[in-house]
Amino acid sequence: MSERVEWSELPELLLAKIGECLDTRIDNLRFRSVCTSWRASTPPFDSISHRRFPLDFPNPFPFPFAKPMSDSVDAYYEDCLTLFKRKCTLRQSILYRLQRLHPSPSDKAWSIEVEGRKLCLFDPHRERYEFPNNFNLLDFQHLELTRAYSLEMDPDLYNFFFVHKVVMYPNSPSIKLNDSHVFVIYEFDFGQYRKLRYAKCGDESWTSVGEDKEDFNDVIVFEGRFYVVDRFGIVYWINVSSLQLQQLYPRISDGELGTYKYLVESAGSLYVVDEYIIGGVRFKVYKLNEESDGSFVWDLMESLGDRAFILGHDCLLSVSAGEFFGYEGNCIYFTHHNQPHVFKLEDDSIANLDI
Repeated sequence: MSERVEWSELPELLLAKIGECLDTRIDNLRFRSVCTSWRASTPPFDSISHRRFPLDFPNPFPFPFAKPMSDSVDAYYEDCLTLFKRKCTLRQSILYRLQRLHPSPSDKAWSIEVEGRKLCLFDPHRERYEFPNNFNLLDFQHLELTRAYSLEMDPDLYNFFFVHKVVMYPNSPSIKLNDSHVFVIYEFDFGQYRKLRYAKCGDESWTSVGEDKEDFNDVIVFEGRFYVVDRFGIVYWINVSSLQLQQLYPRISDGELGTYKYLVESAGSLYVVDEYIIGGVRFKVYKLNEESDGSFVWDLMESLGDRAFILGHDCLLSVSAGEFFGYEGNCIYFTHHNQPHVFKLEDDSIANLDI
């Protein structure tokens, strides 16, 4: 057996190769904090050009006006045309599970969200737990939970459209930027309709997907593939080569459906959360299961067990309530009228969250 080599004495070429694979600020910071030789092998995150966020993207919205026949409104038309030519900015935030290296039996993990240099607790009870203001990342173990994306645009565009969901895949330093696919669901006509559009990094314009459909609710990356659900509870697989929609599974229910559908991955399974708004907010949850004959069914769930579903604006995710501060199992955390709430599947009750 060859002689052991100290971590600090690893070859500079190997350290540099490892450093090139670190595509988040936290990973870069932890790597450079190990020792002097590791720090010298890899530059700071902000100085690496291929660390690409935020990204410039074209405006995903179609121009809503025809050219006016009257000169009296021509100036307004030109102002709108200029507005819709402005670029948007694709931003990324990363959610982590953060826990002390040597936790006590009662210690739980924090869920934190990092965007650029900004770090904050991703917790429904932010005021209840003291998060250290100054801490050494080497004293904590961290696990990436998910990545969330948002499309920042000119505020005046909100008068016409609203971005509901953005997903991007793949996103890795080993993947060329223009090989990453981005899908966006946007709302128009005061949220009555939701369209799906697609672009690759570097494209000058967006492409409509499912041109005749205006009822998409949510889009997700599950097991490396894009899926989208409409308001009728039908889940489609998106073929990124042809941009065709293929219905793979039956509708979630033959009964009364809710107003909005959400796609959530939890413990390796795909779920649809159906939100009912009329008569008070409530939810039903369906899990995709495979039958013995190879067919698929959506099973209505009576309980989520230890899992808690978080329906955020930029991302939806599932966590183990027993592992994290602030969460209770068999619950759905959501925002309604800008107020955070928790829905308990056990008794269909809703409680406000005081934060």
